[in-house]
Amino acid sequence: MYSSGRLDRRILIQKKVTTSDALGGELVTWETHYICATHIDFKKAYQDADTDRINSKEETIFVIRNVGTKAKSVNAYDYRIIYPTANGVAVSSSQAYYITGVQEIEGRDAFLRITTEMRNDDVSLGFSNDYSIDFGANGYLDVGNNFNFGNGSDDSPFSISLWFKVDSIASKGFLSKDETSKREYHILAGAAEVIRFRIYDNSTASYIDVTTQDPQTALEGSWHNIIVTYDAGGAVEGSQKIYIDAIEIATNYSHVGSYVAMESTTATFAFAAFLKNSIFFDGNQDEQSIWNIALSPSQISEIYNSGSPTDLSLHSQAGNLAGWWRDGDGDTYPTISDESGNSKDATMINLSAASIETIVP
Repeated sequence: MYSSGRLDRRILIQKKVTTSDALGGELVTWETHYICATHIDFKKAYQDADTDRINSKEETIFVIRNVGTKAKSVNAYDYRIIYPTANGVAVSSSQAYYITGVQEIEGRDAFLRITTEMRNDDVSLGFSNDYSIDFGANGYLDVGNNFNFGNGSDDSPFSISLWFKVDSIASKGFLSKDETSKREYHILAGAAEVIRFRIYDNSTASYIDVTTQDPQTALEGSWHNIIVTYDAGGAVEGSQKIYIDAIEIATNYSHVGSYVAMESTTATFAFAAFLKNSIFFDGNQDEQSIWNIALSPSQISEIYNSGSPTDLSLHSQAGNLAGWWRDGDGDTYPTISDESGNSKDATMINLSAASIETIVP
């Protein structure tokens, strides 16, 4: 994944991928990469130097990092270029230029002439969210021993986001990296229907947490987004926050013992389960993501996107995206792929292919 570092400067190059969808049909998706650019359109950048080299978008020169030899030989129409609109996100089919040839320029591997053909077809270029997982009575996603945010002396900031739908909010294990004698953190809704975000210092048996001041029964029966953030401030009120649908929720802060930092344990990270106490989710989750920063309110609003999941690879903090699971979109049971590019795939436990449903936010 290559990025220019600015959303409004990105030009998308996408590879066609044909797989079987969760229901056994043919699924065509487009795997997106970013072109590392010094200008919003390389056409102008190189026209300034050589007006004969480029005449239109149909013949454009790009600088591609680590191009290797495979990029020089492509099947026509298996790749396409999406030019950004004013806000940096291209969704119109009129902006799709299908690559018909790639030619090395002047013997330099990093400089390629890409010839394309603009086609108006029915392929959707926008982000599509078509599936979620119904976790049932005891299903969960096993993401392995990943996402440790402490070393016993210091913590690192992080944020976790997911979309969810439940009939009852009581006794729901949203996620955990928390097992007997291996305690790090969890998000849990208890019997009193309040939501708790707790972080442990395993070596001192201490913890810090925030709990919503009011029961969250208003969340029952419809899709919502929850995001928790931790700024690595330790046992300081305000270091942990809970957001529901991009709104910070009033919480009560508490701590027990002498918290120093999280330990890096071998506990399994699980979505839809509080493994230590075998409290599961019994509802739907979708579009989970983990970030290596404490997201700001504006960055959280980007994820919420007025109530519609969006392409997190285009998020302003995509470089801090540590994991992203789409719960069926582009996945094949029992593996839920990590779409962040960090290879932290999840495995569906106590679930079946039928657990992937076309019920989405």
